[in-house]
Amino acid sequence: MKLKGISKYTATPLKIAITVLMLLFILCFLQVIITQIGFMLTYKDTAPETSRPEEPNQRIDRSSKNFLPDGTIHLVYTPKYSRAGGKPYTQEQIYDCNDNLLWQGIRKDRPYEYLSWTEYSLDRFDDRRMKQIQTIGAEFSRMLEIPVNSESKTEQVWRYDSGLDLFAGYHIKGGIIGYIGSTGFTDSKSKAKPFGKFKHFTAWAPKDSFSPTLLWQTE
Repeated sequence: MKLKGISKYTATPLKIAITVLMLLFILCFLQVIITQIGFMLTYKDTAPETSRPEEPNQRIDRSSKNFLPDGTIHLVYTPKYSRAGGKPYTQEQIYDCNDNLLWQGIRKDRPYEYLSWTEYSLDRFDDRRMKQIQTIGAEFSRMLEIPVNSESKTEQVWRYDSGLDLFAGYHIKGGIIGYIGSTGFTDSKSKAKPFGKFKHFTAWAPKDSFSPTLLWQTE
């Protein structure tokens, strides 16, 4: 067979093979693109978003907790804005514990006078440490107690009951004072309501006081 005839018979299968390979390459390329698009759409649909109910919780975490002389807690939040020139400035927002906005404006115009503290501790008692003290071993167990002092003398002790999720108060000389839960103070255990799922607490010592002030936060 002549060379021209051989080329004629081999050229057609070669073209077919090249065409098939090109089609396979195009299909693979399209498959990769479709897979990437599908992944991006799926990620967008399932990516965690900050829902509106979570916004108050985030603001509470980022707010400073201040106390009025009567013990009322205010949450002071400082959102950040940006002027036209790009320089940030701050403005306070003050909320109550039910996330109601009480006031907003510049700090120097704040209408409230808060208690000052001898020190501020960043070492918060969180749920991990709570689980540690709730662990009862064969050798020892630990209890969370909050003392209430008069000058340098302890008058009362409030103990946290993890089973009831309440604080029970006792006179140092004996006898129970009452209970504190999510609805406040009561002298009846049956009327006391649990706090709810614990998150963390922080204790401060006000100036000219021998007793700590406790901020107990739940989820």
